[in-house]
Amino acid sequence: MTRPKPKDRRSRKYFQKMRKLLVVLELEGGFTVNKGLEDYQGDGFGVSFPGFESKIPLDLLNDDVFLSIIQSYQNEQNGYHVTAWIEGTDVYFDITEIVEERAVAKERAIKRERGAYYDYSHVKTIYV
Repeated sequence: MTRPKPKDRRSRKYFQKMRKLLVVLELEGGFTVNKGLEDYQGDGFGVSFPGFESKIPLDLLNDDVFLSIIQSYQNEQNGYHVTAWIEGTDVYFDITEIVEERAVAKERAIKRERGAYYDYSHVKTIYV
């Protein structure tokens, strides 16, 4: 009889990061992470891309749904960030580009018809 192989440490670590993100979402109301699921801690302005935003009712969000959504967004990320936030009774997910200058963020938000961009320094949404 052969012993089962231990689970890959990377997959265990990945799952732990996913659980941490779910807790951050629940406690802090949102997050921005890179492809390695590392939290973005810098300044600048976040501008999302059209066609990537998804919304799910908060009461339908569980571990499996969250994992599936984050994994699909990681595959589409291409060097940008995955962003999630709670608004009312829904959770939104998106792909976000972070730029250094407010004018660039505003210009891209208008060009992409996004309606707003996010100011990481002041932790607020700026509507255009």
